[in-house]
This record gives sequence, C-alpha cells and structure tokens, in this order.
Amino acid sequence: MATIPNADIKTIYVKIIAIHGTDAVDPPYNVPTCTPTFLQVNLSEATSVNTIIVPALGCTDADDPSTPEGTLLYKMLSGKAARFDVDANTGAIKLKKKFNADFQKYYFVEVEVYDQGVPSQTAIVGVSIYLFSVNDNAPKITNLPASITVDEMSAPGTLITSCTLSDKDSGSGGLAGEVRIEITGDTSILGVDVTSGEVTLNSPVDYESGQVEYSLIIDVKDTGLIQYTASVEVKVTVTDVDDHDPTWTSTSVFTTSAIVVTAALDRETLPVVEFDITAYSSNNEDKNITAHVTITLTDVNDEEPSFTLPVYAVTLPENSASGSTAGTVTANDPDDGAGGQVEYSIDGTFFNIDVNSGVVTITDILVTGTDHVARVTAVDKGVPSLTSQCMIVLTVTPVNDYTPTFSPLPTQNIPEDTQPGTTVLQITATDADVGVDGDVVYSLQDPSVPFLIDSASGEIITRLNLDRETNSTWDVVVIATDKSTTSPKSSSVTVQFDITDVNDNVAICDPVPTIIVPKPYTTGTTLTALVCVDDDADVNAELIYTIAAGDSGVFGVDATGSLKLSATPTSSSYALMIAVTDKGASPLSTQVPVLVFVEVDLSFTNLPASVNKLEDVSAGEPVMKVQACCSFSTLVYEIASGNTGDRFGIDQYSGQIYVLADLDREDVANYSIGIRVRTFDSSQSTDSSLDIILNDVNDNDPVFGATFTKIPVVESINVTTGIQMISATDADFGVNADLTYVIVSGNVDNTFIINPSGMLILDKPLDAETLSAYTLTISATDGGILSRSGETTVLVEVTDVDEHPIDVIGLVNGAVNTSVDENAVLGTHVYQIVAQDLDISSQLTYVITSGNDGTFLIYNGFITLLKLLDRETKDLYVFSVNVSNQINDTVAMELTIVVNDVNDNDPKFNQTLYSFELHDGVTVGASVGTVNVSDLDIGTNAKIDLTIMGGNDGDVFELDGNTIKTKGTVDYTTQKQYTLDVRASDNGPTIRSSKTAVIISILQNLVIPEFGPNSLSITLDENTVVKTPITDLNATVSGANEDDLVYSIQNGNTNNSFHIHESTGEVYIAGQLDFEATQQYNLVIQATRRDNSSSTDTITLDIIITNLNDNPPIFSMPVYEMTTPEGSNVGTTVGQVVVSDGDGGTLGQVTMAMSPSSGSTDFTFDPVSGYLTVAVVTEYSRQGVYYMAVVATDGGSPARSSTAVVVVKVEDTNNHTPEFSDTVYSFPVIETMPVNDEVYTVRATDADAGLNAKLTYQITSGNDAGVFVIDAETGVLRTGQMTVTVRVTPVANSVISTFDFAILENSAIGSSVGEVTPHGSHRAGAVVTFSIVSGNFDSLFAITKMPNGNGEITLTKQPDRETYSQFVLTVNELDDNSLSEDRIVKITILDENDNDPVFPTSTLNIKVVENSPAGFVVSTITATDPDDGTNGQITYSIPTSYVAGNGLFQIDNSGVLSVKDPADFESNPVVNFAISATDGGGRSGEITLVIDIVDVAETVIEADTSGTSAFISAEVPDTAATGAAVITLTLDAFGLNPVEVNSVKYVTVSGGGVVSVNEDTGVVTVKDSGKLFKDTRHFEWVICQAVNVTSGQSLAVLGLVRVDCFEAARHMIVITFSDTKDVIELNRQGVRSHIQSFFLSTQYAGIWEVRQEGTSARRRLLAAQSSAQVYVVADPSVNSLSGAQSPKQFLTQQAVLQVLQSSSDGTPVAGLSSGAATVDQVMPYDAGTTSAAAVFTASPVGITVIALAAAVGLVILILIVTCIIWRLKKKARDNNPSVTTPHQTKGFKPIFDTGKSNSHDLPGNGSVSETTIRRLLCIYERARTPIPIAEHHGQLLQ
Repeated sequence: MATIPNADIKTIYVKIIAIHGTDAVDPPYNVPTCTPTFLQVNLSEATSVNTIIVPALGCTDADDPSTPEGTLLYKMLSGKAARFDVDANTGAIKLKKKFNADFQKYYFVEVEVYDQGVPSQTAIVGVSIYLFSVNDNAPKITNLPASITVDEMSAPGTLITSCTLSDKDSGSGGLAGEVRIEITGDTSILGVDVTSGEVTLNSPVDYESGQVEYSLIIDVKDTGLIQYTASVEVKVTVTDVDDHDPTWTSTSVFTTSAIVVTAALDRETLPVVEFDITAYSSNNEDKNITAHVTITLTDVNDEEPSFTLPVYAVTLPENSASGSTAGTVTANDPDDGAGGQVEYSIDGTFFNIDVNSGVVTITDILVTGTDHVARVTAVDKGVPSLTSQCMIVLTVTPVNDYTPTFSPLPTQNIPEDTQPGTTVLQITATDADVGVDGDVVYSLQDPSVPFLIDSASGEIITRLNLDRETNSTWDVVVIATDKSTTSPKSSSVTVQFDITDVNDNVAICDPVPTIIVPKPYTTGTTLTALVCVDDDADVNAELIYTIAAGDSGVFGVDATGSLKLSATPTSSSYALMIAVTDKGASPLSTQVPVLVFVEVDLSFTNLPASVNKLEDVSAGEPVMKVQACCSFSTLVYEIASGNTGDRFGIDQYSGQIYVLADLDREDVANYSIGIRVRTFDSSQSTDSSLDIILNDVNDNDPVFGATFTKIPVVESINVTTGIQMISATDADFGVNADLTYVIVSGNVDNTFIINPSGMLILDKPLDAETLSAYTLTISATDGGILSRSGETTVLVEVTDVDEHPIDVIGLVNGAVNTSVDENAVLGTHVYQIVAQDLDISSQLTYVITSGNDGTFLIYNGFITLLKLLDRETKDLYVFSVNVSNQINDTVAMELTIVVNDVNDNDPKFNQTLYSFELHDGVTVGASVGTVNVSDLDIGTNAKIDLTIMGGNDGDVFELDGNTIKTKGTVDYTTQKQYTLDVRASDNGPTIRSSKTAVIISILQNLVIPEFGPNSLSITLDENTVVKTPITDLNATVSGANEDDLVYSIQNGNTNNSFHIHESTGEVYIAGQLDFEATQQYNLVIQATRRDNSSSTDTITLDIIITNLNDNPPIFSMPVYEMTTPEGSNVGTTVGQVVVSDGDGGTLGQVTMAMSPSSGSTDFTFDPVSGYLTVAVVTEYSRQGVYYMAVVATDGGSPARSSTAVVVVKVEDTNNHTPEFSDTVYSFPVIETMPVNDEVYTVRATDADAGLNAKLTYQITSGNDAGVFVIDAETGVLRTGQMTVTVRVTPVANSVISTFDFAILENSAIGSSVGEVTPHGSHRAGAVVTFSIVSGNFDSLFAITKMPNGNGEITLTKQPDRETYSQFVLTVNELDDNSLSEDRIVKITILDENDNDPVFPTSTLNIKVVENSPAGFVVSTITATDPDDGTNGQITYSIPTSYVAGNGLFQIDNSGVLSVKDPADFESNPVVNFAISATDGGGRSGEITLVIDIVDVAETVIEADTSGTSAFISAEVPDTAATGAAVITLTLDAFGLNPVEVNSVKYVTVSGGGVVSVNEDTGVVTVKDSGKLFKDTRHFEWVICQAVNVTSGQSLAVLGLVRVDCFEAARHMIVITFSDTKDVIELNRQGVRSHIQSFFLSTQYAGIWEVRQEGTSARRRLLAAQSSAQVYVVADPSVNSLSGAQSPKQFLTQQAVLQVLQSSSDGTPVAGLSSGAATVDQVMPYDAGTTSAAAVFTASPVGITVIALAAAVGLVILILIVTCIIWRLKKKARDNNPSVTTPHQTKGFKPIFDTGKSNSHDLPGNGSVSETTIRRLLCIYERARTPIPIAEHHGQLLQ
C-alpha cells in the first residue's frame, strides 16, 4: 500500500473476494471478471460534489456482448449510497455529498457487476476511500468561566482558572491540528500555561491600590497552510478583603452610592434630612467610626404647573382694540428654581400671551356673536420640563357706538294729485356701527300722516290721496333706529312737504229747480241765479258761465250766473245745459242742467202704431220713440200693460222704447204693449198702444238626437240594407225648418247612402280586411236663406270574421336559427319574429314560454338583449316561442340563438413567473422546463404560438413546443442567470397575447453559509435610541468566508425598525421603537452567498420590547361641542368624551375627571366611559352654555395627563307661551279714522330664544268685516278697507258697432291702424269728435279726426305682439247735438319674426349610462320662441360639426334626445356637442350639452321586488296624477349594502318616460299622467351610483324598473278606516300584510294610496277618518327579468270584493280589522266617489241624511232672506218718507253733462251713462224704490 503524504490512515483493508458463480447445470455461461477486484482511493476532504472519484471499472464478460449474457450492469452492493453514486453502465463512482474528514476519514464501497442472463452471473469490486484533512476549522478556546475573581490576599502562583484549547483539524508536526499561543496584556500579573491552559497569578495584587481588574489576551493560531485564529480576553477581578480599619475620607461629602434612599423624597415636604452613620469594618464591630450626615434635597422637577381654573371664560366688547387684554391665566408650580418658573404659550394666532405673566391679549378685531376658543399651555423650566393646559373661551359682546345721522333736507314740494303709492323722497341715515348695530330701520313718528316709509330703504311713499284744500303742509318726523340688541339708538329728522295746488276741482253748483214759464211771457225776466263754488285757488277758482246747449236764442246768462228770458218761447219745453268753467291752465268745467217748461196741452203724437222686429234683435236695441205734448210739466212715460216677461223697457223721460232682454219668436210671436204718458205730478195722463210683431229668423241649427253614434255591422251584411235611422229636428218655422241630409265625409268609396228621411243604407259590400271602420260625418241643413246646419258623427265598425291563420315568416320545420356576437351591447335587437294574420282585427302577441334565463326580452316580436353575453359561459340559447292572436289561435315555434365567439380572451400562462435551475456545463438540447398556456376562446382564436421575445443572451435557449431547451452551452462564470421574455399569441383576427417571465439560474457548488443556532433572543427598552447596535450575527460556522456573504432581513421587520449591515451581520435599530405599536419583532435574517443566491441559511432573531410610559392620554378632539334640548330629563346622554393612550397595559389605562366649573353640577360625568349625562333638567333661561374641563390621567408612574374642554349648548325649545302685557285691551276708535291709520300697538313677550321667541300677530276672531288689520311682526293695529262693488242691471246701451283692424308688430310710430266711421245715429252734417275711453294699454294708440269726418287710429309707440297681441278699444263718438255713441274697435297685432328660439339654460349636463341601447330617450330638450305661427315653430338638430355627438345621439323635432349608437365609457367618457333650435323664419339658438358617460358594472342583477335585485317591478292605476309616488328604490334592490356605501345617486338612463326618479331619495313618481293607459307596461333603465366607504371606489349598478298600469275602475277597491291617515301610513306595511293574508300566497295585495277623509266636522258625521285604495296582482311571478315580456294580470274589482266584503253594503269580512287598523267599510272604487265621504253620500243612508239636511237648510235660508227684505224696506221707509226725484232733491249735483262723455266713474263696475241711469229710474219707479245718487261723482248707486 502506498503512503500518501499528509494522510492519516488508521485502518488496514483485508481483501476477501467472494465469487458468485453459476451452478454446474449451466456451464456454458461466463462469470464477469474485473481487474483489479480491489481499489484504494486517497481523497482530500475538500473534494467537490459530483466529482468522479473512481473512473469506469474494467470488468469484462467472455459471453457475446450483443446478448443479455454478455451485457454488464453495475450497482452499489454496500456502502454510503447517500454519499456515493455508481454509474449503472460504466461502474464509475461519483461523490454525491460533501466529505468532512473531521468526522469520518474512511469509507468502503462494494460494487456489484452482473450480466443480463438468466440466472444472472455476478462479481464484486471493493473500493477503499481514504480522506486526508485540510485546514478548514478554526481553533477554539472553551471552558473559560464568564466571571473570574481573585481576592487581594492570594499569593503568586495561585491557580485562578483554566481553559481548553482545541482544533477540529487533525495533524501533528506543525501541520493542521497543532496550535500556537501568543499572550499579551497584564503578563506581569497573570500567566498562562501553553500546555495545560491554566491561568495563574504571577505577582501580588492589592484591592486598595485602585486597580481591581487585570486582563490577558490569548491568541491561538493553527499551523495550517491557511491559518485560522481564535482570540479570547481573560478578565480577572480583584476582590476586597477586610484588611484595613475604617476611616472617613471626607466628613462633608458622600458619594451617592454610600447612602440609599429607602422611601420617596419630596423636597416640597421635607427639604433637609439629618441622621448619624456608623461605619464598621466588615463584620468586626470593634472597628467602626460614626459621622453626622446632613442631606439638603435639591429640587427635581416633579410637579406640573397647575392652573387655578381648567377653563377661563372671558368676555370683551366688540370695540376692543387689537392688543386688548382678554384675561389672565395663572399656573402655580411648587418646584424650586427653574422647575418652579412657568412660561405660557397659546394655540393659534388670534390670541397672544405674555410668556411670564399669563396675560392674554387679542391680536385681531372682534366680531359680535363669534366665540374664540384656544388652548393655553404652561411649561416649567425644569429638565425635563413638565406641562399642563387649560382652555380660554372669549365671548364677544356687541357695542352700539354710533347714533344714526341724517343729512339736512330742504322743503319738498308735492303736487296734490300725486297718486297713493308714489315714492316722493328717499331718505338716508348712516350708522358707523357694524353688524346689526349698524343696520338702520326707518319709521314715522306720526303714522296718521298720509305717508308711509319703507323701513329698510327709507323711501317715503304717499299713503293716501293728498288734498291741498284740506291740508296744504305736512311736517313728517322720520325716525332712524339701529337694530342693536343691547342698546338701540335712534335719531329723527323733520321733512316739510308743501302741497301745491292742481286744478283738480270743478265748480260745485247748487241744483237748479225746474223752471216753469207761465203765460204771458215777459222778456228780461231773471228766471234763476246759479250758485257755484270752486275749491281751488287763484285763477283755478275764477268761473265763466255760458249756455252750452238747448237754447235757440230764447235765454241768456250773465257773468254772475243769472239766467234770463231773452225772447218769446217757441217750444213747450227747453233743456238748457249751462257750462261753468274755471280759468285754470287746463280748465275744468261742469254743466248744470236747467229744465224750462212752457205751459202746453198733453197728447201722443205718434200712437197708436204697429212695428215689426226680427226676433234676433239685440238687447238695448231701440224699438220706437213715442212722443207726447204739450204740457208745461215734466212728462213721464210708462209701459202700462202687455210687457210679458219684461222684455221691453221705456225711458220714462224720453219715451224711447228699448229691448231689454233677448226675444224668441219660438217663445212669444207678438206683443201688444199699452203705453201711458203723464205729467210728473200726475195731474194729466193719456194711454195708447203699440203692437210689436216678431218675424222669424233662422236662428236654430238642426239638432241630431246624438252627436256621436256607434253602429257595429258584420262585414257580411247585404247591400241595400237599412242600417239605422239618423234624424234631426229644427225649432224654426217654414223653410227654415225644412231639412236635407248629406254624408259630408268619411264615406270611403261611397259605401253608404242616406235617404231624405235620414235612413243610413249600405250601398256597397263591406270587407273588414280592407277597411274595418267608417267614421261618417252626416249633415242636416235647413232651407233658410242663410241656411244653418248640424252635424253628427256616425262610427260604423265593421266586425271581422276570423278567416286567416297566423303565419310566421321564415319558419322552417317550426324553427328558425340566428346568431349573435358575444360582445353585443345591451338593447341589441338580436332577431325579429315577423308573423302576420290577415284578419284586420287580429292583434298578435309574442311570448317566450321556455328556455329564457332572463338574457333576452321579447316585445312585439323583437328579441332584445337584456344581459351581456359570454360565449365561454353559455354558447347556445334555444327558446320556445308562442305567437297568439286575441282569440288564442297560437303558433308555437323554436328559436335557436348561437353565440358567436369573439376573440375576447388573452392567452393565459398558468404561472406569472417560471423559475428553473440549470447546472453549469449542461449539454446542448437539455430540457430546462415547460411553460403551460391556455386560451378560453375557440378555433383560430385559441390557437397559440410561443416566442422568446428577449433575455436569450447568446441565443442559448430555444422553444420546442411548450418546452424550453438548451441551444448552446451555459457557463456559470460567464452568466449566472437568464430572464427570458416569453410571449404567447393567439391567431384571432385581432391578435391577443400575453407574456410571462422565465428565470433560469445557473448553479455552482459552493460552501454554504451557516449560522449555527436557529434562533437568538434579545430584550430592548422601547426608548432605545436609533442606530444603537444590538447584536453581531455570523454565518461562517461551516467555514464560509464572511466577505462572500450578504446579510439581509427577510421577514418580520415591521415598519423597517431594524437594519443589518450586509457585510458584517451587525444589527442596528433603524426606527423609533414603540411598545404600543409592536411588542415583539421576529426577524428572519438570511445570509446568502454573493456568487450563488440559492446558497443561503437563516436565523430567527426574537426582539422583545419592554414598555415605558411615553405617551400622554390623547382626546379625540381638544374641544367637544355638544348640544342638548332644553328640558332634557335626568339621565339623558348629552355626548361622549373619547380619550386614548398609546401605552399598553396599566400604563395606558386612563381615568377622567371633570373639574368643577359654573353649572357643572347640572351634569354627571362617567370617568371611565366618558359619557356626559344630565343631572338636573336643563333650562335655557337658567344657563344656555356650559364650559367644563375634563382631565385624563394614565396609569404610569409618574402619570401623564391631558385636558379637554366640553362646551354644552342648551338648545332652546319652544316651551314658553307668548304672553301679552294685558289680557284685555280697551281703547276708543274714531268713526271717521282714515284707512291704514294706526289704532293701537299690542305687545307680547316670549321667554324662549331665537326663532322660538319670534312672534307673529294675527286677528283670530271678531274681525269678520275686515275693519282692522294687524302688522304680523310689530303688532300695530290699523284700520282696514272695505270694497263695495256695485253692479247695475239690466244694461241698456246704445247700439254698438265693431271694427276689426290688424297691424304688424314693430310698425313705425304714426302708422295708421284704421278708420272709425261715425255711427249712423248721428244726424247728417253733425260735428263728431272721437276719443279712446278704455282698452288703450300703455297708451299705444291715438285717434284723430280726419278731413272726411272719420276718426283715424294711429300708433304712438311701436307695438310688440309678445307683450299684447290684441287690443279692444272703446271709442266714444260725441256729436254737437250731445248724442254719444260707444264703438268697439278690435286691433290684432300681427307677428313678425323678431325673436330667436331660447333654451332655458346655455349649458346642460346629462348623465347617460354606457351601453344604453339605441332608441333610449336621454332627455327632452325644448326651446321657446314667443313668435306666432311658423315663426314660433321650432325644429331641432345637432350641427354636423359635432362628429361624436352626431354619431352617438339623435334628436327629433319635438326635442326628444335619444341614443343613436350605444356609447362606451372606456372610449368616450365625456361627449360635448350643441343642439340647434331653428324657427320657421330662420332664426336659431343653441344649447351646449355635456354628456357624462357613466361607467357601470356590465351585468344586470335579476330578482323580484323583495329588495335583492336590480329588476324592480311596481304598479300604478290609470287615475294616478302627475307627481304621484309609485315606489321608492333601495340600495338592497341593486345588490348594495347600505353599510358599505355612501354618496348614493339614482340616475335615469332615458329621462323621457312615464315616470321619473328623484336622484337623491330614489322615489319614483309619475312624470306625465297623460301617458298612463290601462293594461300597459313601461320600462325605465336606472343606474345606482355609490362610493365604497372603505376603498373610496366608485360603484355603479344598472337596473330595470318596470311599471304596470291597470284600470282603477275595474281592479281597485276602497277600504275606509276609523283611524287617521297618519296612523295608517305609519302601519302601512302591517296593514298591507294583513290584507295579503286574505289572499293566496301566489297573489300580491298592494296599497296604491292612503287618503285623509274630509274635515273634522265631516269625519264626525261620516265616522271614517281615512281610506286606502287597494288592488291585487293575480300572478306576481312576472316580477322578474325573465318575465319582463309577459303582461301582468290583476284580480277584478268584484273578485277582490268577494274576498273582503261580507255584504254588498260594504260590511267588511270578519277579521279584516286588526291591531294595525280598524276597518269600517269595503266598497268598489269609483272615480267619481273615491273618498269615504263620497261613498257614504252614494249610499241610501247618506242620501237620506243629506236630503234632510238640505231641507232644514232651505227653511233657514228662506227665513233669513225674509228678514233681510223686511229690514231693507223698513230702512228705506225711514230714510225716504216720500219719493223724491232728482229734480227735487236739495243739494243734488247735476250728473248730466252734454259737453263731454255722459259717464261717471263707479268703483268696481266701469261707467254708467246718463241714458242708462234714466232708464233705471224709469224701470224702478214702479217699484217705488228710492234711488239716491251720491253727491260726489256718483260714487255709489243702489
């Protein structure tokens, strides 16, 4: 055996060869032979893994190698199979696991070689493996004690301790395993034996010498080629021995360790401590010494500053200047020196505080009503400093500094004709205060003056009509008062108003009695003298007298007003009109009538007579004027007889007979009237007669028995059949009543004829398929010259005979196929089933009977997409569809919809990252790994190609299908890692792809890092400073070089609190530690080889943090503002103070305490929970605001604390009743007091505050006539005003003609409108003047007389049709003979296109849900154009320049904006465009639309109305009003949790439907009741938008709202209750549920509306308080998305009543009343009797009660009317003992004025002419009714 240098061989191998041969039976086969059969291998323990340590074994077999018997294989028979591996083909032996010669130096391996024959022949080869060591272990020094001591009396040579030196490496003679020791340090004192490791004392030591510690540094080095070293420091501590007597080193100073504090010291309690100390030498009491000790305690800053108050509440007036002192805070600190010196600071910038004195000043101006709160901190100057806090609350009080001031005012001149309500002066007072103190209100000192003042603006307004003649000067005192709530100030100014004269008074003349001129006549005789007075001044009061009319030179009047006879009379009577005119600039005149009679005889001059009149003569038309003469007395004409129905009247003075009422020949054909004339004193009279014959006028239309007749006719009726008699009647006479019948319209193809008697006859065959109905208009015309006609409408309905089958177009073998792409948008029409039934009355319905999961909706044959498709989820839909007509003929068909694949899925790798390892030097073509990829699409869309896109440096790798293989050789030294970018692409039309990363690591065999122990534990205080090293970790236990390692923290490093040096392994603190945040860290630290990241080792470092009291308590807010209502009961929770402490355990346990303050005892504070509750019932008037301080203290030692302020505001409740100063006010009121004069001021007070104390005054009773009014705010009681309306009937006016003119708006000023021709009643050659007396709004027109005698109407301003489109003018014509006529002129203003269409806003923002289907209505956008006709007709369009708007939206001419192409949020989140509105004249306007496309979750949730779905169904009756609530949407219905979301909005998609949705509340209401038709259903897409409260993510869910309309009269009933509406509404769900219990579970009972019934009085009468309208859905299963196409069925009214009624009189069934409501009656719903009162009145009992009540009421009414008539007659008799005529009334002012319009203003009823009054006097004379006429302008006529 050869000797290997450095090998340590301790074993001899004995070779024993056992040959396993075959038995003798089979001699032809050979045994394998090996040369040699034993091998010896010497290896270094550092041999690398995978090294082939034995090459191929040289074994052979004499058998044929091509046969099994000659084929050899190898296997390990014995040995370390885990460490060695044998190649089965060659026998080569390879190292699998690394050696360690320090543990095992020798291995033996047996390899068996065997052939493949049967039986197999074998042989064995033995291999001995010897290891020689390498220096791979460092020396170690062990067994050295942690603490080494030696007493000072030990002698040199004393053994102190010993240690063991070792090295795992073996060897001798200076090789590895041998060590050398080097010693440094205190070698003179200590020594080490290099052989035994014993440490001994070399020299004596003395503890008292001052050096008590000695050390040696022992360096141990091995002798390997690569040396390793171990070092250790040996520290020896000298211990003391009692070898000296005690002595004091000082009698005045002691070290702190000499005296130990055994109890807490407090300088503030005991500043000096004195005692004796005896020192003993060890235990020898004989050796002692005594000293007296005096200890003066130095202060430690252990006392916090303490404020005298927790809250300082201060006030300052608002005028306090910046820098004013708000108050002083004081904090005391008992500590000494700097620890007792306190400095102050304050939060914010509004306050400033003196750091030393605590004086708080303000830094800004103050505003009344504003509170300022700040936190004050007191800090002492100790180390460390201590703090405390308090709060200061400043309330600003107002100061009213200034008095309102006025500017000087001159005397104001006002014309006396200034109208009430005219602003005559604006007065202004200024007040330099701010806020309410500077707001000024105005008032008048004397409210009786005829002026008012606006309290806010200071405008002085006339209150009454001014009259200079009554009062020519007014001194008005104006008071200005500021609104200060503390000390209001006021000032006053006197304004003098001088009233200037206006010529507003006509002369007032005494009435002139009737003058009788007896015979003989004497000229020059003074007949009478006029007495006239004018109240105006100066020239306005100077009068001129002239005879204006009635004289023919017989009379004269002088300057004094004396009337004289100038010539002999030639007539029996004269009616003179004397004009009295003043000399004013605009003179006013009045006319005094003077009647002069000349004695003559009495007789008719034109009776008897006969007159013919057409029956259509108008009321007021003159019939004939009768004449009589000749008496000097006034003549009075009367109708004595024959005036049937008072159809005629006579002017008692003129004799003119008028038609007073409409005449009708068909009623009375002839009248014979007796006429009587008498003298006024009845001394003479005579009678005659007048026959009035009425001629027929064709004034009656033929009238049919019905305006509309509906006739059903089957289409098989025979021609010439008489269908029905259509006849009419005519009330006229003769030819005016002869009728002719004609079919005017609707007679298609002349199918019908009508004979002269009115029989409708079929003239041609009928065919319902060609025309199912004829709407015939049939006219009946009479034979009058101006014929009249009447019409009726006859609807002939042709009833169809069902003769044609239903035919479905395109049906093949009962089925049809179609397809749709899986990316089709919602609302897409997938297919249309087209069916036809040639019967004209056929109505086809389409129903999906099976196969639909709610994805599709069928409506009118259209298959519409309701859910988004996904072929990968479902690729085929097969429906069964029924097509039916109204008689239930049905065709069944099958519809198959194939979902086409769209390339909408990317190829997907099964891993996002692949990681493979590859050994260095692997051969080309080696498999690295496989990537797996799939695609959910099909066909070419799922065919995948793989490509390496990058990272393949050197083209080392390639893809073989899904497998990555080596294409070249990998070399660890060249590149250690490859990151391949592998792409997978499909073959769709639009290629989709995805990528993955493949990391290939090249491995190398290296020494692995090793820490040794698996874990290490360390304890740290939480206040350990940052950068402190805490340990040094080492992963070189297995021999790795630290320079090759990288250290890192892999896990557990919360908040990156620690850092490790990547090269040395030292661990440092990197962040502030906080026990409250993290109590323990479990760091996983990894050491990684720099050259092989897979070579790692880890260690767990457990770091335990100890807790310190480093956090003060923290309140959730510094100031808690709480409110509690006034009157809160004891125990009421006001609020909660929340405090937390960041420390853990007992250190973080916080207790709170409330510091005493003003009113704090009114509350109870829980120190643990922080709840503040009421201890004494709150009262606002006692204390409205509380300020309380709360101190929170933690459980630390020393404890830490914080302070917060609680502000409790008591909310005033209206718990005080207003109180008047007196219970009864009594004061006199002057009867003649003017309207609006102040009578009295009532005062009331209210102890409440704010709005609760704001009082409103009103008169509640005793003021039925409205005589008084009260100011609601001030309580000022004033006189009211009563309006009396006088209506004079009958009216008998002159004949009125009408003119119709038209003129274009914007015509020029002065343009002629038209000419008014004088009425024919004026005599020929009469001089006529024209005037516009009414209807001339804005004085737009003027009328002037033309040379031709006509009156021309012209424009004074440009007319505007949009302001007034038509005027009706009254034009008065007055001729020189005093004949007056009123003419009506109608003027129409024609339109001009002068207005642009205008939108209500310039910009409109609309939200549209993405994928809204085409045709969905987004909004209705309308513009207005005030022009008329085509100028006002608007069309709408989207300008072509807006490409996106035109592509996605469309608008029709009615302004309905709808979706043209579904929008996609991801493509266009916002679309901007304009809409143009153009009128028929070419003018246009625009509005800008901003369409926000709403992103939605592209799925529709499906369910019912229970609140778990976005398909919501509701019902509404056809009687529902616009605005009625239908249903309220909820978050649950959209699948959203109310707890998880906020900012909820409900947005409608279309916006143009029958219902609308409130976006905030979700209430669905009826938008347009005109679109509600029975048996219809309406759909509205609604989007529910919300925001997730946790993530802030916006959410949107699309849903469908279905509303079914039913016929109320057919399906609804009314249930009446004795409970009020509020009670029923409160229990509405319970009432509905109880009603539901009477019906099947498959039916649904609903309540449409709950109503309150009548007034309280009616409720007492009828008993019922409220009623509910109830309906029942027969099958609510259609309330789902899949049933959306199915109609909803309702139970009939009768069916519901059968369940809920026990009898037809409305008695409810037993049990219908419940705890929720008491039922009185159940009745059918009737649109005319929907309330309980109406139901009652329709019942027999109700009819009886009402009839009795009506009878009693009628009797009472008759009695009242009788009493009133009796009192009126009695009063009339008392006031007028005899009948007095106007001519005989003393002081009567003439009202007849022939010089101007004969009309006089009457309040409330236009004007009354002289003629009218005279007729009235005549008519009422017979009734002996007095007709007094007021003296002043006829203001009252009774």
